[in-house]
Amino acid sequence: MTDTSAHHFEVQTFHGAYWLVARREDDMASAMAAADQAGLDGVGEAVQVVRCEAFPSYGHEVRTVLRRWSSGTAAIDAGTPLVLPGTEEVCQDLADLREDRGRNSVAQALARWLAESALTPVELLHSEAHARRLAEAGVVLQGAAQKVAVAQVRESGTPVQKRFKDLLALCDSALAEMTAEARAEPSVPLDEVGWGAFCAGLSARLPASQLSPARLRAAQLRALAGWLASCKGWLERAERIGALVSADLPPRDLAPLDMVAAEIVAGRGAPAELAGRGSDRETQIRTLVALNAGETDRGRERPTLATLATLIGMGLAPRTRSAIRRRVAIEIGGGGPLRAGASLAMEVEALAEIRTALQGSPPLGEDAELAELLERRALRAITPEAVHGWLDGCRSASERFRSLIRLADRIPFAAAKAKLLEFAQGTCSVEDLIREGAGSVRDITGSVRDVTGSVRERAAAVPLLAELHREVTAATIDPGSKARLQDELDAALLELLRTDVMGAANRSYSERVVTLIRLCGACPLPEGRARSMAVETIGRALAGQEFVSSFLKRFRTEAERKQALGMLRNLLLASGLARGGSEASQPLAGTGR
Repeated sequence: MTDTSAHHFEVQTFHGAYWLVARREDDMASAMAAADQAGLDGVGEAVQVVRCEAFPSYGHEVRTVLRRWSSGTAAIDAGTPLVLPGTEEVCQDLADLREDRGRNSVAQALARWLAESALTPVELLHSEAHARRLAEAGVVLQGAAQKVAVAQVRESGTPVQKRFKDLLALCDSALAEMTAEARAEPSVPLDEVGWGAFCAGLSARLPASQLSPARLRAAQLRALAGWLASCKGWLERAERIGALVSADLPPRDLAPLDMVAAEIVAGRGAPAELAGRGSDRETQIRTLVALNAGETDRGRERPTLATLATLIGMGLAPRTRSAIRRRVAIEIGGGGPLRAGASLAMEVEALAEIRTALQGSPPLGEDAELAELLERRALRAITPEAVHGWLDGCRSASERFRSLIRLADRIPFAAAKAKLLEFAQGTCSVEDLIREGAGSVRDITGSVRDVTGSVRERAAAVPLLAELHREVTAATIDPGSKARLQDELDAALLELLRTDVMGAANRSYSERVVTLIRLCGACPLPEGRARSMAVETIGRALAGQEFVSSFLKRFRTEAERKQALGMLRNLLLASGLARGGSEASQPLAGTGR
């Protein structure tokens, strides 16, 4: 079972290449207030409030960024390190190398070699065979030592060459110590013994004088390194760790499994193996997010991976959760498309899917840094070239318009929605939409064609503009862009109704009113100035006798007049414009009797 303690909150400040803990608070309100003040005082280039959940038996804290304040010029890369007290101390022996700070240094200095070997720092530092193989690759080891030496003496005044020689001597002594450990503790077939039984036997076997947490942990990790020695890749390693997992293990015995699993997830190329060969970046990110939530799509074919995922989802692998969060941040912030094809629509769809996955995988869904990285990626994807290139495939103005609205609706960030619609201005004008609508002859009602004829002029665009207005209203886009588009479409509808319908000089008053009813019956007008004008016009026509009398003169027989009035009444009801609903159409019904 887990041993998480009560969480606390940190106020962290950003200083170019790293974060520092400026203050620690027990409640979030105090941390938020302190962060606000730090921002006002200009402490660092950015400030963030972080919730920390402590796991003492694991020696680890899970951090979630709750809120971030940053200047527009702050360039904060994904995975920017947090400098904690003691993390910059120089390693002096093998025990130091095996601590978090030592393993992190090894992971950075030997990143390429570890990735090519599909090897974790834990395995390298607890296996005489792996360490000897590195020592025999002299150029690799010397290059890594040189890199670390330069970084460590940058501000200390110590000559680089001296530190370089000290590091090589440290590597020699560490190899000698691991060789002695291997002779004293041969590898154990953990699949036969079982992890729980091995850990219990280890505690009973070690003398009381040697049963310190550090020595016990080192012995456990040596056994795991031996157990994983024959693995060829990250996925096989993850499965082997999953085979040892049991939720009833005490935190002391789960912690080393969690440590190795975390470094597997952090391995370069690990997301691709866990998601499946040939998977795209989106699938890899969603695979990691699913693991964080305790799920995997490959559980049926790889049951031990599903067991590991369950452990993570139960909160019993805090280091792995932190590693997943960092790897997700790096993958989101990295270059390259999320999906194959690299089209704007695919990138937006992938971003929306990732955001949805994060929201269902706590605590990732509430992490402000991940949300910021997603938004930055969305903004980066939206360029004039990408927008216009994507719209090139649309065959009409309305198709371009609809595609933009649907894409903006799908983008999960207000700033990205506004940027997309800003770049899209000019790709299709309202006049383009009117020409398209007017160019297609529409027999909108069919059954009343003989009464009113077909609308073959600009007014035929009214239904199209009304449809587009409703789509804009229903879309989840930023309020400013929505209001602008609604106003443009409403103004165009109003102008068409005034000028091309009611202002048509070559038609009688009754023909103009019927055309207005007919257009609005085919596609009811949205709320706005155009609708208000139509309601007022139709209400005035129905209130007097001029419209009805003039309309009925066109028909010779009583049967024709009755049929025409019935059709006109149905159109009036469908339009939804008449005040009072069906009651407003009673003059027509009464006239037809």
